[in-house]
Amino acid sequence: MLKDRTAITLTSDEYAFIRYGPSASWVHAFTTKKALRAAWKAHREWFMMSCHHGHRCWAWWELEGPKDIDYPGYEQEQAVLFDRGLLDEAERAELIREWKREFDLAEGLDEVTRRKRLAGIPDALVRAWEAEAAPPVKPAA
Repeated sequence: MLKDRTAITLTSDEYAFIRYGPSASWVHAFTTKKALRAAWKAHREWFMMSCHHGHRCWAWWELEGPKDIDYPGYEQEQAVLFDRGLLDEAERAELIREWKREFDLAEGLDEVTRRKRLAGIPDALVRAWEAEAAPPVKPAA
């Protein structure tokens, strides 16, 4: 059993269900959505502190995330949360630093490799950094 400092103790299956979502391995972790909500409410702060770097656990997406989109997958999750304004300032700043470093390292790479390197970085940031890096346009004589 996994326990943080709350009154509700989680089994390892319940922990996995909240963190990663439904799976055949722990399909019966929660018998009702009400039980899932109660466990999430009791352990939300702990789970949120353990989800770092612009990621969220499955229960956040299921119970609190934007209802107009499905979980975008691990590789796109950061960009979606960034674009939607759902990151705190520390997460935003950390990701922008990391993405800028990746953008700078992609300079001079062939287009396929560059695209792979920049995957997951919000398009608006890439366009802004490309505009900053572009040489100034000389006026016609």
